[in-house]
Amino acid sequence: KKRSSKERDMLYNSLISDHSYISEQVTKTSYENGYSVLVNFGYTDFVMDSGVVVPARYYKVLKVEE
Repeated sequence: KKRSSKERDMLYNSLISDHSYISEQVTKTSYENGYSVLVNFGYTDFVMDSGVVVPARYYKVLKVEE
């Protein structure tokens, strides 16, 4: 699963504003520019209440409105 440099560019010059665990296996890092990164360290997909899926052993970049 190759990611584009576009995702890195969205976060490159933005400071971290918050970091938390949203489950035992999933972390959320929020950035000042309104983006968040969810990282799933688990071996099963994680489904948020909003329906957003973070695949097992992978990450998802979200904008605040997602």
